[in-house]
Amino acid sequence: MKKIAVFMAAVIVGYSMYYDLAIGTLPSFSNPSSSSSAASPVPGEAPHAIVKINAGDTVISIVEELEKGTLPVPIEQVVEDFRSLNNQTKPEEIQIGKEYKFPIYGSPASENRR
Repeated sequence: MKKIAVFMAAVIVGYSMYYDLAIGTLPSFSNPSSSSSAASPVPGEAPHAIVKINAGDTVISIVEELEKGTLPVPIEQVVEDFRSLNNQTKPEEIQIGKEYKFPIYGSPASENRR
């Protein structure tokens, strides 16, 4: 019975290592979003950037990257703005490989940061 338990533990550890190395579970320390573009402002729409989602990206991490620092508004405001820009898509439902609009806050110069 001990041999079976040791074998199962080794399989689980081996699979976990393979999954982490092949797909990854931690955000990368390089530029988290490989492609983005500042969208031209549409009348009545908040300034935003279009960003392609990579593994490990979150709405908060991308907005912080766009702002080059901490969030200038409360998290609830970021979530609300993200949902309004993306047809009520919830931040926890973003998918790798898809592009989403992310709000840009601060000075007008911040629209061209990425």
